[in-house]
Amino acid sequence: MTTEHEQHDEELLAQVAMGERGEDEPEVRALLESCAHCREELDSLRAATELLEDAGAQERRVFAEARAMSRAPGEARVAPLVHQLSRGPGPRPLLLPIAGVALAAAAILVFFLVDPLGDGGSSTLDDNGPVILGPSDELSCDLPIGEVSDFTIFRWSGDAAPGHDFVVRVWSAEASAIARPLLESPHVQGNEWAPSADELAGLPSEIRWDVRLFDEADRRVSQARGEASLR
Repeated sequence: MTTEHEQHDEELLAQVAMGERGEDEPEVRALLESCAHCREELDSLRAATELLEDAGAQERRVFAEARAMSRAPGEARVAPLVHQLSRGPGPRPLLLPIAGVALAAAAILVFFLVDPLGDGGSSTLDDNGPVILGPSDELSCDLPIGEVSDFTIFRWSGDAAPGHDFVVRVWSAEASAIARPLLESPHVQGNEWAPSADELAGLPSEIRWDVRLFDEADRRVSQARGEASLR
């Protein structure tokens, strides 16, 4: 039976995993230093949070593509499925496999109804011109990638709609999937970010990094990852 004290600890760990509380706060630090189980649970919560964020980003991309085809042929066939997927709260951890299958089915339906000839998702004409879907909406990490001479500039490809912006995070290449980033940029409007000299001085010779696209409500809608090392 869970005691009131244990419930408080669980709620505190959940708040830390979601970024609502910091590990440097005295109450949090004392709990993590005194309880190995709590440290392991926090790692698990962070991993689950990352999975949920990825699932939510995937779901929003599918819905955005469906909305974009407002006059495309076959909309009437896709709309009920999209409406069904959009009802209720986001996916829960135990329902992630089911949600993933449903989202994949919706994505396939959207693709073939918009682009039945399979020509790469490039166009479907309506009164306002072509509806663009597919790779043009994706992010990609451009620099640094592979072996490079320095990490002075982080650059990526991908367009941000009005009100959207990017955030870059950098880790050691050997860091675990739930490790905190060594660097995190402010929200950036353009397609590159230059860390300060002090920030660069703390980076190892091998890194992995990602760039995330956020909408006007600060929800993550896309993400790309890259790896680099110094020559």
